[in-house]
Amino acid sequence: MNSPTITTPAMTMRGVILGTAAYMAPEQAKGRTVDTRADVWAFGCVLFEMLTGRRTFDGDDMSEVMAAVIKSEPDWSALPSTVPSHIQLLVRGCLEKDPRKRVGDAAVARFVLNEALGRAALETPKAAPRKRWRAAVGALAVVALVVASIWAAIALTTSVPQPMRFAIVPAESQPLLNQVADRDLVVSPDGRRIVYRTLVGATSKLVVRDVNQLEGRVLDGTDGARSPFFSPDGQWVAFFAANFLKKVAIAGGPPQTICPTSGSAGSGGPRGGTWHGDTIVFATADLAAGLQRVSAAGGAPEKLTKLKPNDSSDGSLGGGHWFPSFLPDGRRVLFAIVGGQTAPVTAVVDLQTLEQRIVVRGGQQARFVAPGAADFAVSDAGMLVYVSNGVAVGQAAPGRTIMWVDRSGREEPLLGAKRLFTDPRISADGQQAIVEATDDADDIWTLDITRGALTRQTFEPGEDETSGWMPDGKMLAYASSRSDKPRTVFRRRADGAGAEEALWSGPQHVHVETTTPDGRALILAVSDVAGGQPDLMLLPLDGDHTLKPLLQSKFAEAGARLSPDGRWLAYYSMETGRDEVYVRAYPSLEGKTQVSTGGGRQPVWSKKGDELFFRGEGAMMAVRVGPGAPLSVTAPRKLFEDRYYNKGLAHTGYDVARDGRFLMVKDPSAGQASSTTSALPQTNFIVVLNWFEELQQKLQAR
Repeated sequence: MNSPTITTPAMTMRGVILGTAAYMAPEQAKGRTVDTRADVWAFGCVLFEMLTGRRTFDGDDMSEVMAAVIKSEPDWSALPSTVPSHIQLLVRGCLEKDPRKRVGDAAVARFVLNEALGRAALETPKAAPRKRWRAAVGALAVVALVVASIWAAIALTTSVPQPMRFAIVPAESQPLLNQVADRDLVVSPDGRRIVYRTLVGATSKLVVRDVNQLEGRVLDGTDGARSPFFSPDGQWVAFFAANFLKKVAIAGGPPQTICPTSGSAGSGGPRGGTWHGDTIVFATADLAAGLQRVSAAGGAPEKLTKLKPNDSSDGSLGGGHWFPSFLPDGRRVLFAIVGGQTAPVTAVVDLQTLEQRIVVRGGQQARFVAPGAADFAVSDAGMLVYVSNGVAVGQAAPGRTIMWVDRSGREEPLLGAKRLFTDPRISADGQQAIVEATDDADDIWTLDITRGALTRQTFEPGEDETSGWMPDGKMLAYASSRSDKPRTVFRRRADGAGAEEALWSGPQHVHVETTTPDGRALILAVSDVAGGQPDLMLLPLDGDHTLKPLLQSKFAEAGARLSPDGRWLAYYSMETGRDEVYVRAYPSLEGKTQVSTGGGRQPVWSKKGDELFFRGEGAMMAVRVGPGAPLSVTAPRKLFEDRYYNKGLAHTGYDVARDGRFLMVKDPSAGQASSTTSALPQTNFIVVLNWFEELQQKLQAR
């Protein structure tokens, strides 16, 4: 007997078949190890359906069916009264949710059914009254049909679990925030839970969802979380936030800080972590840093791998070290080498000898699976979870559109979707804008606003970003990370004439935030090696160009913008536990006024200095700023829904023209990082149970 096939309109992937979901044992639906008692469960489901004419477990979609299998009981009242009591007991015994209480072997069921068949024949008297005779014959026919059909069904099953696929659709309030180069999705080692990133207000948080539950739960204290990964026992999730590696218990409670990440591995953003025993190995996007390891209990991280000069001809290991993954022995770690080769390679490092060697040329985000460049995770129990849409790592994303947006949210395209634009900044005369394009070459471009013409400004290999105009509108300043050179701040003429001039170079990771109105200094967001948090620093453009502290604390400060008259410094900080926008007098930094009330970041002044805008609460926000001192601001008000690209961190992602219009970047891809959940397209998780069996079959076929 073939199992019914279920399809549902909620599925977003064509050809996904949910054919065996209603016959999965509860332990199988939870992703746990199964044995022959799972076949007994499936037998019981078929037996129940043949006796009642209805499904044992039903639902409108995959999630409801699985929830019913795990939580609900069959409708026992549906069993006909003509079914003998010992057959009813057999059905109940086969459908015990606890496998320890379930009928342990199909041979027991065969014996009961054969006995029932023989008993029904013996108990049919030749001279019985017509009514009793018909009931007995009916029972005999039912039992005979069940025996024949059930054994045919059992013959089609094997003790080897078969792969099964279904989709999990996150709630609209908890969409998957799928970034291009992060691991945003992780499954617990036992396959019981999935953790992923979502947006809550203006910040990312982690959601934990049990596979036997229909809804996820936000983990408190995970503001700004990225690249989560599980502890070996599945009771903790580690994650990166605000240049720290942290961990939080699945059961709840405040997160615990493990170590700073910027002080040890650069501040280029997280690029994965892995946990075995009491050791964590992690990576950042800083191409100048190798893998780091630290105790899961906390402490100072130590360098684990060292980068070597790139020379692919002799097989040496050049490029950044990303996406570590422990092998089962706990002694070796797989990782990717990116940026230093023509294509990524997979390598392994021995934690005792520190020996590194390449194991696979090509590919990244390798993970070990016991039997044998998308966002995916694999549990030790053999459950595969992956994202059904969105932008995969290494995959080209659709171009972004540069838009004019008025205060009511009405859009007018300025430049079509050609490149992966970010961080537009408008010149003082309003005729040009500078943008960063992060696709094939991460470079700075100028945009003629009137004609829509693009002109490339930087040409060297590497990353050029967070550019800003000098006050005269004739010069640009920007930060760069190129090859094996240290982070450098450059300036150059906006018309492209002449060579770029290096202003500062050093081991810290810096972003150009703003210039002083007199053009004599730059304000930078600096992740200091010693401090481990981004602070605001002043880079004088006269003299020896030595960094000078401007605003430092134990909290992160970034997004600095000076008012047009140079009297007020706006920035955002996490001193309350979440990002909020503040304003201080400049240059004295006396006083401090909190501008945002429900979270906010990335402030931008109006050209007149009478308003301050920022991103927060899923919208573009504005406050009126009164003249004179002390500073007076109104309560924040929402202007329009923020459905535009937001690279985050020390990036701003928008600017405001003199006429009050906003220059925004609109991203149609599933990988966009917007500050509002409504901007994200629906992204589903595809779950594959017993994936190891499918993997073995594919390997054998090769």
